[in-house]
Amino acid sequence: MKRLLWLTENYPPQRGGMAQSCDRIVHGLRQEGFVIDVVHFVASDRATPTKELLQGSYTSIGNGPSESFVLNRAWLQLRKLPPPDYLVCFGGLLPMTGAPIFSKWLNTPLVTLIRGNDFDESLFAPRKRKLLEDCLNQSTLICTVSAEKQWKIQQLSPDHKVLFIANGIDANAWKASTHELEFAEQFRSKIPSNKIVLGLFGDLKAKKGVPFLLEALRKNRWANALHLLLIGEMQETIETLLTKHQITYDRLPFQDRFQLLKYYLCCDAMAIPSFYDGMPNVLLEAGALRVPVIGSKVDGMIDVIEAVSPECLFEADSEDGCRKAIYSIIQRSEKDRKQLGLRLQQHIQQNFTHRHEIEKYSQIFS
Repeated sequence: MKRLLWLTENYPPQRGGMAQSCDRIVHGLRQEGFVIDVVHFVASDRATPTKELLQGSYTSIGNGPSESFVLNRAWLQLRKLPPPDYLVCFGGLLPMTGAPIFSKWLNTPLVTLIRGNDFDESLFAPRKRKLLEDCLNQSTLICTVSAEKQWKIQQLSPDHKVLFIANGIDANAWKASTHELEFAEQFRSKIPSNKIVLGLFGDLKAKKGVPFLLEALRKNRWANALHLLLIGEMQETIETLLTKHQITYDRLPFQDRFQLLKYYLCCDAMAIPSFYDGMPNVLLEAGALRVPVIGSKVDGMIDVIEAVSPECLFEADSEDGCRKAIYSIIQRSEKDRKQLGLRLQQHIQQNFTHRHEIEKYSQIFS
């Protein structure tokens, strides 16, 4: 029975896509028989003693006056745990800083799982880039969530072994209830029937391309055919942009994953206009519910969307391309939009399930 020591900054009770993905992978591997000791670096100054679980343990490491203080304190906890077969670094500044050193002290192979921001935002920041390079160079294996990131790392470091393992979703557990369908129907009844509801869910900020999309719509005469449904953390600049537009919209605060399900059903399509990303859970969740997705031509959007609806992809810096992709949804009939969503759902069910994801990680660690 293999034992993994798992370092992360993203794990429940934290919210967000990274924490959700981390929990899904850890839970799936434990079900496969792996013993996993999760060491979670948390933003608060509170730490919890190691909690023994059925298939491993959980330890949180609280914040401190400096990164060196936190990581030295983390080592005091790590050396008390049973020796692992692998040390896993699941993104984040503190895990990437500590993992190469802990790997040597424990005499344990390091496997680094590259998601989104931990690569894109570290690569062009001098101090963070050195930490990223040290972590990748020490890694026995690197796993990425998009083919594009796999290619980028291989071009920078041809000697590294890099695998692409996509995020997955359990489509059987991600289904609408009667109550959720009724909620969506009531929501839509309040929107004019000639309006297309376009959803933007998640961290609504510049790197996610939300201001870019709003600017692209502002310059188009058919933009008033849209009603936006925005859910998540939003920068003030985006609020300002919205007030300048003629587009109608609803705005809601961040929602937990299963609270979001009913809001996906309110949408005719989702938009993910990111300039860089990993493989957003929103992409798979929307598709699993037969909601078409418009996305920028980067990372996971290419991997998932291109095979079934390339017209819904656009170059990330092209306003004209963005408008064309949105118009490809607007000009369709309701029947055609549903057919597009069905094709996306079938593609995800065949290629991007949580079983595909866990089986690949299980093969690696076995």
